[in-house]
Amino acid sequence: MKGLIAGNLEIKSGIQKVTINMMDGFVSRSWLDFISFGLIGTGGWASENGELFCVRKSYKKELNKPSFNVSYLKHEAQHLSDYELFSAHEINDDMIGIKLEYRAKLAELIYYPNLKLFHSFMHEANNENKNNSHSYASYLIVSNLSKEIFNEEYVSSWSRWRGKGKKVREYAYKLLEEHTEAIKAPSKG
Repeated sequence: MKGLIAGNLEIKSGIQKVTINMMDGFVSRSWLDFISFGLIGTGGWASENGELFCVRKSYKKELNKPSFNVSYLKHEAQHLSDYELFSAHEINDDMIGIKLEYRAKLAELIYYPNLKLFHSFMHEANNENKNNSHSYASYLIVSNLSKEIFNEEYVSSWSRWRGKGKKVREYAYKLLEEHTEAIKAPSKG
């Protein structure tokens, strides 16, 4: 492991303190990385102890682009914030992975400068397997934004989303805020 970066990162819930461990020197990154000739693989993750881990090779040409600044940093910083939020409100259920990904993907959409990321979420979206938290969270995002923007259950036609970047960012923020309030609300158990 080479390189440690520490600092503060702004996300919608406030300032998140981050420590990023930049990692190099892997013998093998993963089977997925191997079979895709390095095109697909984990770019990094957040740990519950408050640290971020970043595979430098995944972002070495992207450090000043939204793919790193938003899709990695904002996404993983949202996870760090949510680990604290979920712990404080004793959230630990079967859906926690989906909730974490849903919230982190919403955070990405709030900051992403165009609809390219949303388009990739549309392609990834799938509600058939809740064990695949990334795909299921993408499905929830497309579904919930469809309801907010089009007043329809699920809009899968990309042509209808074109030109809706501002609305996607606006409603992504609204959905994240509503989800946060639902977590903070006392349970009526």
